[in-house]
Amino acid sequence: MRRLTCCVLVMLLWSWVGAGQEMPVKGLRHPRIVARFHRSGQTAAIPPTQIYTPHCWGVFSVSTVMILATSNGQDGGWFGSLAFTNGRGAGNAGAPPYVLGMLQNPGGIAQGVTVVVQEPNRPLTFSTSSTGDVSGSKYDVFIVVERIQ
Repeated sequence: MRRLTCCVLVMLLWSWVGAGQEMPVKGLRHPRIVARFHRSGQTAAIPPTQIYTPHCWGVFSVSTVMILATSNGQDGGWFGSLAFTNGRGAGNAGAPPYVLGMLQNPGGIAQGVTVVVQEPNRPLTFSTSSTGDVSGSKYDVFIVVERIQ
């Protein structure tokens, strides 16, 4: 009887200690930053630039922030576009694009978060373009890619 009681107490203690711990699961338990991209003082368009290329299927959260550092007060703007390839083929999160209008004051921000189911060995790319008069303007771009699953 004493052995049985000790065994039950040990099992109860073991389950009680383990109850507050998260059981390991297959895959990620928390989002993990896999890539960062930053460009400051841009005065021209950024051509399609590779941000990250996953080696296997995954779900990614891509946070993009564009900041207008210097405005020229004219009627123009900068557009940021994120391109990716998912299971259905090419995707483009640039519609609607991240837009920085030149009529904004310096410090104006365009931002967004895009969730992407990315195909392996295909890059996530980012590019910018302009419309109207953007002469004399400067902008900054910050991108963080997190693997969610």
